[in-house]
Amino acid sequence: MEKSQLIAKIFGALYLSLGTGYILSPEHYVTIYKSFMEGASLHILTWGIIPLVGGILMLHQHNIWDSTWRSFVTLWGWLCVVGGVIRIIFPYYLLNFGDLFQSADTMISFGVISITLGLFFGYYGFIHKIKPG
Repeated sequence: MEKSQLIAKIFGALYLSLGTGYILSPEHYVTIYKSFMEGASLHILTWGIIPLVGGILMLHQHNIWDSTWRSFVTLWGWLCVVGGVIRIIFPYYLLNFGDLFQSADTMISFGVISITLGLFFGYYGFIHKIKPG
């Protein structure tokens, strides 16, 4: 299996699961987010270090820029790296958006976005066949 497909499978399953959870149990995810925001020490780890390390590992294994969907996987890796760095340097940046995640309607909107991303990645990870070349 190609690395692009493996990464797409992981993101597809992740975003489809999260999106479905956000839509079916938005109040539960609001509660989770509120309790998470009380533990400020976890912010840098969860929202900064993990995306940064994950993005670097992804780019180390997958840094493909071409005219196919695989460039989107690489772009996603760069977004993880840049987002992780920003959150480490400016940890209170995330706290400024805290109110955004305290509404069930917002969680449902994030659910729709997550499912859309999950369908995109899932299609290319599980269904789309890469032509040998």
